[in-house]
Amino acid sequence: MSDEFGLMALETVENQYLDGRRVLNCADATAAQIDQVVKETLKKCYEQAKQMLSENREVMDHLAEFLIKEETITGKEFMEIFHKYRLEQMERQVGMDVSDNTNE
Repeated sequence: MSDEFGLMALETVENQYLDGRRVLNCADATAAQIDQVVKETLKKCYEQAKQMLSENREVMDHLAEFLIKEETITGKEFMEIFHKYRLEQMERQVGMDVSDNTNE
């Protein structure tokens, strides 16, 4: 779903019980515009995912170490590790922010 197109069916299935052929319900130009919107959305989401992974790299490394050692992880164990190292990251950031302000 996009702001430009909303919820929209692009194709229907004709002769569902015979050949199940799909038929477009929109013009080729509209389909091309939708393809472009999908491409932009995927690119935006990919960049957001990369940013989230890089911001949480330390947490991910600790989770990977745990999994290498234990091979499995419960939701509770995951959240304990996540919160522990995420809290440490936040404390270091706040510490850096405080030290940056004292130098002024």
